[in-house]
Amino acid sequence: MKKNIPMSPLVFLAALPILILIMGFVFPMKSAGDTVAMRPPPVVFMIAWIAFVGFLALAWVLIARQSKIYNINLLAVLYVLLIMTLVLYIPAYSKEKKYGAWMIYLSIAFALPLAILSAGVNAYSSIIFSVFIAWLVFAGTLNSQEVQGVVA
Repeated sequence: MKKNIPMSPLVFLAALPILILIMGFVFPMKSAGDTVAMRPPPVVFMIAWIAFVGFLALAWVLIARQSKIYNINLLAVLYVLLIMTLVLYIPAYSKEKKYGAWMIYLSIAFALPLAILSAGVNAYSSIIFSVFIAWLVFAGTLNSQEVQGVVA
């Protein structure tokens, strides 16, 4: 018989990524990156961010299921910091584009230890964070090109 592992009370943090989508509606970015040559169509970003919001929540639930792990609090802090930098990206970018780039690179700084530390907890969550880091690197590259004025 399979033994149920009690879930961490921190599982509620899985709802945090929805704030990213809310900020997207509060601060619409219709012409973001229009001048960047390698920018994919806006629909790609919309689909990707919706998918990543779901995957970030899933990654956290997979971690929270292992409530007995020693570093759940550290992972929770890193996860919250990651989500908050992603939430702050949109108003930061809206204020000045270089601030948006800084938020992306700060997000990478939080996602990297999350990917590494979660590998010992749940391999699937580590894979999700790793793929998300690749996406952030791509987004950061596009953002940096826009800030530097690299045009089509």
